Amino acid sequence: MTRTPHLYHLLQDTMRRAYRIAPLVCSFLLLSTLVASSSAQTFTSLHSFGRPPGATAPVGELIQDEQGNMYGTTTNGGSSFRCGNSPGPSGCGTIFEFDVNGNEIVLHSFDESHGALPTGRLARDKSGNLYGTTFDGGPSNMGIVFKFDTTNRKFRVLHAFTGDDGARPSGPVIRDGSGNLYGATSEGGANNQGTIFRVDAAGNETVLYSFAGVPDGRSPNAPLSADADGVLYGTTLQGGDADGGTVFKLDPNGVETVLYSFKGFPSDGAGPQTGLTRGKDGNLYGTAVSGGPSGWGIVFMLDDQNNEHILHSFAGREDGGSPGGVLVEDAFGNFYGKAARESVRRFGNIFMVDATGRFRVIHHFTGPDGEGPAGGVILDSQRNLFAMTTRGGAENFGTIFQIHLD
Repeated sequence: MTRTPHLYHLLQDTMRRAYRIAPLVCSFLLLSTLVASSSAQTFTSLHSFGRPPGATAPVGELIQDEQGNMYGTTTNGGSSFRCGNSPGPSGCGTIFEFDVNGNEIVLHSFDESHGALPTGRLARDKSGNLYGTTFDGGPSNMGIVFKFDTTNRKFRVLHAFTGDDGARPSGPVIRDGSGNLYGATSEGGANNQGTIFRVDAAGNETVLYSFAGVPDGRSPNAPLSADADGVLYGTTLQGGDADGGTVFKLDPNGVETVLYSFKGFPSDGAGPQTGLTRGKDGNLYGTAVSGGPSGWGIVFMLDDQNNEHILHSFAGREDGGSPGGVLVEDAFGNFYGKAARESVRRFGNIFMVDATGRFRVIHHFTGPDGEGPAGGVILDSQRNLFAMTTRGGAENFGTIFQIHLD
């Protein structure tokens, strides 16, 4: 199976090969001092993932139902003994439930012929059905869009990508009120630079836009968001005027507009790998995994005139670096996200930043409590943040954790 080299390396934190040879957990490491720390946060490890056939190496954000049960995906694990060219038992990934009693339940194991390497957050309808994508697998080995019926435990491939219609979706789907699913593929399409697609409830796919690279961007690999008028917003990993990636919108008529082209180091960010959050102030907020004055990435805001404001430029030390995951906003206008790594401790952190650029780390990971936070965080009505790490924990296969914001 052939992958585009640049994309594989930039996505390595969310791909199974990056998890198969994980470092041993150094249990003697001490808890680290927080940057601009506050005693008003309480961290709790909820679950440590184990070896296959259980769920292993979680990716993306969790979602939560009305009862408090949480659902997510992992890039490894499941009942398939081997996946692709894997030299050992690792599995093709899972859909899992983490119930209110603290039990991990594998709902579905991917088997490559029906999709492999699920790539992020699930979407959920009112009946509890789950929807998502896989980066690999399917008849053409270019990824799929799937539906999982949680009541009857039935899995269905809604669409298998073939190349011309897109290939290798590396972000989740969003769902509209009519049951249509929208997402992006990092490759394929008319120019093999990626696509924006729609899949209806019957599984019919429509390519809404094919990227060309310059000036519109290429390799979109982040979740889309939509406004009340059906306009889609997203980011591309590369392309644009300086090949540092873009922020774009796509109207219902298929017209794409580049809202911002990143310039990269040292001017601003580069390589945005995550979707956008529309703040209560109407501005768009997001992260770029690299670039900025130190090259470790930024948190940015686009105002209503599409002017970029850098809220925080990561230095790669106490504040972390390589930020990712969709930001989530609380009632006070604070945004929460994750930094995947740090040059000092390398385990990553969870941070808070507001629209004025006030920044602080609210938790540094140490290994036993998790390593390499996956995706973004979710926030419930009780001011609890929930998220996962790709590694660390009791067996070094990832964790689920909670941070209560007092």
